[in-house]
Amino acid sequence: MDYWRATLRRIEGSQPLKMEVLALASSADEARRFLLCHTGASGRGNWLDGPFRKLTDAEVTPEQLRIIGGLSRKSPIAFGVGVPDGDPVPETGLARPTVTESGPDCLLDDPNGQLWALADGIAMPDLAKWTGAGEVESRCLYASPDPARRAIAPWLLRCVPGSAFWDCLRAMPPHSNWGIWLRSDRDLDELRAHLRRFTMLWTPANDHSPVYFRFYDPRVALDMSMALDPGHYRRLMACCSEVILPAGPELSPVDGIDRDDFLAPPARFSDRYLRIVTPAPDPEARGRTRRPESFRVSQAEFGRFETLHAARARRRMAARLAGLYGRVDGEGLIDAVTLAQKTGRRHGLSTQGQVFLLARYICEFGPDIFERDRRTAGILRDSDRAHWLREEDLRKRMPVMRAAWTGGLSAPGTAVVRPIQEGSRP
Repeated sequence: MDYWRATLRRIEGSQPLKMEVLALASSADEARRFLLCHTGASGRGNWLDGPFRKLTDAEVTPEQLRIIGGLSRKSPIAFGVGVPDGDPVPETGLARPTVTESGPDCLLDDPNGQLWALADGIAMPDLAKWTGAGEVESRCLYASPDPARRAIAPWLLRCVPGSAFWDCLRAMPPHSNWGIWLRSDRDLDELRAHLRRFTMLWTPANDHSPVYFRFYDPRVALDMSMALDPGHYRRLMACCSEVILPAGPELSPVDGIDRDDFLAPPARFSDRYLRIVTPAPDPEARGRTRRPESFRVSQAEFGRFETLHAARARRRMAARLAGLYGRVDGEGLIDAVTLAQKTGRRHGLSTQGQVFLLARYICEFGPDIFERDRRTAGILRDSDRAHWLREEDLRKRMPVMRAAWTGGLSAPGTAVVRPIQEGSRP
């Protein structure tokens, strides 16, 4: 008798998976027969990726050794852990979640379900005040008993309108990104059991291990509604009728991803919320016992996440520039950051600090400064000089440029800076 291995592929939910199959058999054909007998009627949707191949001593791994130790004539088949294989199969004909802006009434009692808070222990350091004293019904999404790990974990807490905890969350500053509200008709244990299945995420960036999925960060929650395929989003929020986000500088409504809200003072976001309504929740999901499944975003979904993340990063840098160049409107600042990113990529100056420095040049001396001033252009194009040295050269040159040039900030919608003395050169 020998040990044999093959790769089994299957569809679990909407996610293609692959896993290793190990068999104790006298031949490859016998191993295949054992597999068919084992899967039986459940074999539908499973298929082998190639024939069984004999497992040699030289190639056996510790994990395989552990699995084959349990094989016998009575139990000749065993399976490894299933991992995502390619992009999820998209479900067609489903509507996307709707995002609308709302006032504080959305946090009051609602017939569609109880209000829950999904709070981030990292963003809300005093969360233990509410979870430890037993004052608020709560559960940690992580199973770890380690106090240090639980302190930075996401927590699910019941929100009662008018309670001290409810008031505490409403008073959180808009830039804190403490977490999100959920509306659900499930009890605490059922909702926790569902949500904790999605704390890890497989992405196309790494096929070997998942990453932590912070879907309880309001920025990620908003991006999910736009980046995930409708069926994928519904699977994640199957137990919730809606998600409510506290509005903030980084959470502008989706109809204007680069609108000027990112420049607004915190007071503008008082009692403003974003409601993400999940279309057609699955009525059969209640009470269903489901096996743990891998959650993976497709390449298209991953690309949409990256696009949204990049737009938010531009707004964040533009907000920093606004503190220095307050007379430039939001659109002009965004344009300056975008041009700085393109210039930085072209010349190998792409760190956050370097892009910010290039954006300052654009704001002060005009969008064509890197073509008009030969010395500045020479610094950029000196590829034989280390990028950090060129950054230092640009920093030293900026006060020289200020002394030699006279410029004025532009009107909204025009060039960021319009030099007044066209013939002046440093």
